[in-house]
Amino acid sequence: MRSSLTVFCIVLLLSTSVPTSIPTNTVDVWFLGVESSNPSLGVAMKARVQIRNSSSHRISIHNVNFDRTVFYSFLLAGYAIKYVCGLDVDRILVDIHINDYKQVKGASASLAYAMAVLKALNKINVTGAQWGASGITSIDGFIDAVGGLHTKIRTAKEVGVETVYIPMINGFRDNLNGEATRVIRVASLADLCWDRLSVNNISIEPSLEEFAVVNEFFEHRAIEFLYRIEDLVGRFPNDMRNSLAQLYRDLSINVSRALEKGHGYTAANYAFLGYIRLMREYLELDTTVSDYLMKESEDAVKNALSVFNSFRYIRTSAIPLLVVILDRIAEAQFYINLYKNLTRAPVQSPQSILDTLTRAHARSLTIDIWLDLLRLVNSSLVSNGGDGQFVAFNRVYATALNTLRAVSLTIEWSQELAPLSLSAIAATRGTLAKQLDNISRSKVTNSLRELYRIHSSHLDTNTRVIPYMYYIYAEDLQLDGSSDYINILSISTLILAVTNIIRDALDRGDLVMYMEPNYVGIRPSYDIKTIALPLNIVVMLLLLVLLLHIVEKGFRPTYATSKAI
Repeated sequence: MRSSLTVFCIVLLLSTSVPTSIPTNTVDVWFLGVESSNPSLGVAMKARVQIRNSSSHRISIHNVNFDRTVFYSFLLAGYAIKYVCGLDVDRILVDIHINDYKQVKGASASLAYAMAVLKALNKINVTGAQWGASGITSIDGFIDAVGGLHTKIRTAKEVGVETVYIPMINGFRDNLNGEATRVIRVASLADLCWDRLSVNNISIEPSLEEFAVVNEFFEHRAIEFLYRIEDLVGRFPNDMRNSLAQLYRDLSINVSRALEKGHGYTAANYAFLGYIRLMREYLELDTTVSDYLMKESEDAVKNALSVFNSFRYIRTSAIPLLVVILDRIAEAQFYINLYKNLTRAPVQSPQSILDTLTRAHARSLTIDIWLDLLRLVNSSLVSNGGDGQFVAFNRVYATALNTLRAVSLTIEWSQELAPLSLSAIAATRGTLAKQLDNISRSKVTNSLRELYRIHSSHLDTNTRVIPYMYYIYAEDLQLDGSSDYINILSISTLILAVTNIIRDALDRGDLVMYMEPNYVGIRPSYDIKTIALPLNIVVMLLLLVLLLHIVEKGFRPTYATSKAI
């Protein structure tokens, strides 16, 4: 009995000891924001970020009420750290303690979060003892724009923050008249983290066999849209046909040049965009086709969802195709709903209605095109051998959809006639890049190129085909002097990043975006370091009393007991 009690005491001592729970790394950082009720008022929140080992990646936010945008922005920033900086975040628990503020919302703290995690893991050098940041760490590691920077920086100065990190894409101009706070502009995580993957010698070329299949598909689509343009030109009045015919000839030359270089996707886009512009002009002349085009758009969305229900398996190399289709569906649904709302409005704007209808029609056409390509890639590569890896379609679909929804929740800005999609993120980057000076624009471009190579290196050659098509198209636009280069290059990095996350989730056997916040609401404020020592002392005293009691009982004399026979 005494030995059993002794064992019990030892087990109790081991189980109640706290040192294994003490955080291994702690970093203090300032989260900068604005008051939601009054954006002219800045907010500076002192946060303590603690990193501990864990069986899985978890994020816990303490002491504040927070919404899903905060949690998902931190979660996606973790994936960006993993793929861009090469750090295994799958086995860490991140505790974020925020004091003196009771409510946090939005994704603009995700840059500060990412930098704090990197600093805690000793993978980044941060200037100044008191530092903060405001920026959105996007899913591909690019730092996307936020609002209210002047207000945030002014507030940071008031509380003594020495250095503030902000997105380079914001185009911020330091006109604070000699403020003490130092402002550092950051393009991407690749500019910050040490020991990241070297991408100079990494090939981004996809598999030649699958590239040929996809490239030939787009070559046929380029020719198909040239025929559509020719047919549409014939519907215009005679006095307009000559000028439109010249536009058609110029467009045909550009398409032919792209086909000669073997860039089928570029050729298809030239023809497709020419057709959409011409359709917009035709709607000015004949609005009777509006209802037909809108029904076509709605049918494209319904058809895609119906086809998905019939899919049983999908090749993993086709995941980028699914990502593109889901992104297009989100945009088509947005413009369809917007069109309906505009036509019901008391005061109607004919130009806005036609613009929205054109966008909805364009997205619906791309849904059908990419859906045909998805069927082709899945079937043709089955017959040709392919990479031999199939996954249940429902698992891939659910993971992709949840990932894209999480991304859309982290977008803080709103843009007229823009849905929350990967394409909208990329388009905003392109728009903001036009306002940058040449040096900043060059840094943004170089960062995107590096992100593209980093994300490509995590995927097999077959899976790189679709992002590579966008990459080639971006390079063709750059040669033509187009300002859309950053837009298209961003699309390629975003697709690669989402694909990496989906494949990662499939390998682990879970749906990545089903993770929920560990704490919702206000939690008691405590520091585990301060309670560990007193708790252990109390436990030791209790055990000592128990052991003395056992020893005393063990030395007490025993007496024989008389029993009747």
